[in-house]
Amino acid sequence: MPSFFKYMGWSILLLIPTFIIITFVFFL
Repeated sequence: MPSFFKYMGWSILLLIPTFIIITFVFFL
């Protein structure tokens, strides 16, 4: 179970920057 939470945390940490980049490209 802790490994699942670790995977969730890492996926969120990787998704947030990509989402910021996508919004940046979208508005530029």
